[in-house]
Amino acid sequence: PTVQPATPVQPAAPVQPAAKPAAAIPAATPQISIAGAARPAATTAPQAPTGTLPQTNPEDELPMVSAKKTMPTGAKIAIAAMLALVIAVAVVVMLSLNKSRSEISMVNEVMKRAEVKEKDGTLSEGIELTEEQLKGTLSRATSTEKIEKRPILLKTITYTKPKGEYDVNKVILDHITTVECPKSIRSEFIKVVMSRRRSLANVAPLLEFARTTDEDSSATEAINAARRSAEGHPADEFIQDFLMLINDTDSPSIRAAAERAAATLIAESKNKADFATPIYGSYKTAIDDGAKYAMLRLLGSVGGDKAAEVVTEALKSDKRPLQAAAIAALGNWSDDSLFENLIEFIEETEDETMRKKAYTAAYNFLSLNRKRDPDDLGDLWKSFAATAKTRNEKRQIISGMSKQKHEWAIPVLEYFTEDDDDLIVDKAEQAKELVEKRISELGGDEDDEDEDEDKDDE
Repeated sequence: PTVQPATPVQPAAPVQPAAKPAAAIPAATPQISIAGAARPAATTAPQAPTGTLPQTNPEDELPMVSAKKTMPTGAKIAIAAMLALVIAVAVVVMLSLNKSRSEISMVNEVMKRAEVKEKDGTLSEGIELTEEQLKGTLSRATSTEKIEKRPILLKTITYTKPKGEYDVNKVILDHITTVECPKSIRSEFIKVVMSRRRSLANVAPLLEFARTTDEDSSATEAINAARRSAEGHPADEFIQDFLMLINDTDSPSIRAAAERAAATLIAESKNKADFATPIYGSYKTAIDDGAKYAMLRLLGSVGGDKAAEVVTEALKSDKRPLQAAAIAALGNWSDDSLFENLIEFIEETEDETMRKKAYTAAYNFLSLNRKRDPDDLGDLWKSFAATAKTRNEKRQIISGMSKQKHEWAIPVLEYFTEDDDDLIVDKAEQAKELVEKRISELGGDEDDEDEDEDKDDE
């Protein structure tokens, strides 16, 4: 039988994509049956070509997302750390507040005790405080707040005695030399407290504070307090510390305080000549003029041949500051050996300013409370009286003599009873009568001399 050729399968019509606003998607390649297939083409619904999307509702276009999102680990750690920090700060603040309340209560109790003792007049005998109580009182005393009871706080600290084993002075010095407070409060504290709490152990830390601080007023008070602590002890133990301050500081007020302290300690010493070498060495090596002049003045406190040579040479200088320092040295000379040099300068200088300085120095020198033979002292005053030129200078000497109670003052006053100025003559005669009357009432001046010697010994 004849075989009929198979009817070719026609390609299926391509499915049109759903209309969309986006660009059209190209049609898929049509499906083709294999030639010679014994059965007709499938009549099932054609599949959407690859790359085409079925038509859907707008609501179905967005994918479904879970509502629960996971927080990054780093964020969790940061939040935890922040919470921990807040809690820590809160704890610290609470502890600080509790400690502050406790300290306030403790200091208030100390103040009640101090006020009772102050009222009874026994505070100066001492008040026992534990180290904690003292530290609390120190904090209150140096507070920047306006405290009406600051005077009693300072007085309490001044007379504190240790209750327990600790060094009161060390605790006080550690606080006042490091605490942040206005310089006026620090200066007052050192002046009131440390000048009364005298101890050799205080000298070194006070001078170290004076050397390093930039508060001139506090440094000055520290030097004064150190001097008071050093008084009555051999000056050679700390004189070098004061000399170093004079050389090292740029502050005139600090240098002046150190110079006064050194001069006081030297004047108390029985071996003044021992200080000549270090002071002379500092004088020769001083770079700053202020330090050089200070050393020259201190040489007057020491005296001796070497000092006399240096001061005499400086007195002839044409530099006024150096000459003024020499005059000051002579006005504070350790003995009477160079007084005539001062008198000679007063009589011969043509510089009126320097003459006035020398005249004042001579007057102060004779007014120093020193043990002198009465006749010798009278001769010194008569020599000085001869240099008086102006009415004021003459009246100054007459006034000084009118307060005396010794026979040697009468010849000095008699010198002025022959003056050309009638007013000076009257003043001298009145003063002479006062002195004679005082001597008569005292029955001579022998007992007075003994009394003066006792005062010198004190």
